[in-house]
Formats: sequence, C-alpha cells, structure tokens
Amino acid sequence: MMTTAIQTDFPYDIIYRSATYELAKQAGFNDENIWSVVEGDDNVFTYGPPHHFINVIYWVVTKEAHDHNTYYEEDE
Repeated sequence: MMTTAIQTDFPYDIIYRSATYELAKQAGFNDENIWSVVEGDDNVFTYGPPHHFINVIYWVVTKEAHDHNTYYEEDE
C-alpha cells in the first residue's frame, strides 16, 4: 500500500482530544476515527493513523474515518 502525505491544514473537525490512545478507546471511539498527532521539526504537525506511538504529542478523534495510509502535514 502507498502512503500519501498531504501538506495542508488538517481538514476535519476535532470532536475529542486525548493524552493517550487508551483514553480515546475507553471513551468509545473506533480506531478509524482516532488520529495520532506527531510534532516534527520546525513545528510541523503530522496527523495520521493511531498506530504511531513514538513522538506522539496527543491523539484526536474526528467523525471522518481515515484510510490508515493518508497523513496530513500541517505547518503551524
């Protein structure tokens, strides 16, 4: 499978924010709606599937599901 990185503002409304993946799951959300947020160099934030745990600063939940291959890179 190809991974796609899109450099744009995160396009979805965040309905829940969590310090840990486990808390998002305990709140009743499905994996396809949980996004990991990683802070990279120069304040670039990458939103991607929840299976990331290294350098994740928090997890967010959206109504929209992800495909586990698309990442959004947002420069703040």
